[in-house]
Amino acid sequence: MKALRIIVNGLSNFENGELKVDFIASKKVSTYETNVTVNPLFNSIYKQNSMSFVGINASGKTTTLAIIESLLSIYIDNESISFHTHLSKTFSDQLNVKIHLYDEEEKAIYLINSTIMKENKDGANSKLYFYDEDLYLRKVSKRVNKKNIFDNELYDHIQNRRGLNNSYLKDEDTIFSAILNEKDDRNEKVFELINLTDMNVFAYYLKNMTNESFIRYLDPSVELFRIKDEENYNLKKHTLPKFEIKFKNSDVIHTSDIADLGNILSSGTIKGLNIFANVVTVLSRGGYLIIDEIENHLNKRIVSSILEFFLSDINNNGATLLFSTHYVEVLDEIDRSDSIYVLNKEEAIKVKKLSDRLGEYDRSDKKKSEIFLSGVVDTVPDYKSYQNIKKDIRDYIRGN
Repeated sequence: MKALRIIVNGLSNFENGELKVDFIASKKVSTYETNVTVNPLFNSIYKQNSMSFVGINASGKTTTLAIIESLLSIYIDNESISFHTHLSKTFSDQLNVKIHLYDEEEKAIYLINSTIMKENKDGANSKLYFYDEDLYLRKVSKRVNKKNIFDNELYDHIQNRRGLNNSYLKDEDTIFSAILNEKDDRNEKVFELINLTDMNVFAYYLKNMTNESFIRYLDPSVELFRIKDEENYNLKKHTLPKFEIKFKNSDVIHTSDIADLGNILSSGTIKGLNIFANVVTVLSRGGYLIIDEIENHLNKRIVSSILEFFLSDINNNGATLLFSTHYVEVLDEIDRSDSIYVLNKEEAIKVKKLSDRLGEYDRSDKKKSEIFLSGVVDTVPDYKSYQNIKKDIRDYIRGN
């Protein structure tokens, strides 16, 4: 199942209460981009292999990624909706979700319109639930193209949630779960590294695959990195591993609990290991990896390497990387302006494609970083605010 578009209405802090994100290319696709920056789905429809969200501090990047992650988890990974997720913080009473999904096996596009409500939002038994939903279907034919793919009139209505006589459908589960339950491949497809942004914790370790190539790339001074007594550990369940680490030009082998690795390895090394472990899983499953502040703790070359995994022929299962950044130089690695979303926030969060922001001035021969740093799309700190800070500091120093 591949996401094509998500539209959310009723959001508290977004302009007009709306977030709209396209997962498919809206601009023309060149031959050299196929199976590199984009993957073909059908006809002239291509999915983006990377999607970036850029803006200054407090522009809404983390909130936007968290909303996308919550909805992908519900409609692709078949998770129940929960009050204890970030989604519940983004609206007051009612949320309307419209999502288009492409079923590669059935060669069909599903459209799900969901109304999500809050119950006892200030009480101990607070919960989110699906108040109503409508499910639509459109079989893919040669007539489906970029101009009409999201035309509601071309979809057939299949089911209405409130018209169902199904006692097995929980309030917290989408009507689309019945479709997902019929699929043979139920492996988790949506992975997020949002909550680990400010934490120096090693949370992911690849079993049945050596992690030494990763750690040596991240820290060439490491000679040995392995689970202590790995054979015995693999036989145990619900047990956290201990690790053995040895550095070059040293005879000492350090033994560390997983929680204490930050005392031995750098923050960048640990974050890199977490990311690489998820990259391998997502690439193998053709899923979605969501990373907040991808550049945090990492060298630019390492960030480029992560992007290259998704923007190369190694990504033959059609995985998608979604990430946020406020370092615009990272975007010079990305060719397609319709895969970059610009975020601004004054009174409300505004999310818009770079290609739409630039319009006729959208040029592939100009570095993305130059466009952003020029201030054309309002992604650099306000100069007047900077001058006010300088004045306050100057006045404080003079007063002391």
